[in-house]
Amino acid sequence: MPGAGYDLIAISRDTPGSHLKYAAKKKIAYPLVSDPGDLFAHAADAVVEKSMYGRKFFGPARAAFVLAPDGTVLAVVEKIDPADHAARLKALLAALR
Repeated sequence: MPGAGYDLIAISRDTPGSHLKYAAKKKIAYPLVSDPGDLFAHAADAVVEKSMYGRKFFGPARAAFVLAPDGTVLAVVEKIDPADHAARLKALLAALR
């Protein structure tokens, strides 16, 4: 979070081109990283079973990870809710100080 001493990086399966268009449309200033192979989710043991239209499959959990500069996981926010996600992250980061 700029100004708070934290960097924000968003990771998804979307392509780099899709990320560029989305960032421009939403005026996003932080990096959007493409991970079509879910490498981060696998490394973080954050692959979960999902269901869409009755079809079950595995994919990355919608979660936020707070990492120390050395890669240590300081906190995990599971089950992201877009409506209150920013407020939850800000409160979590304040509590970690």
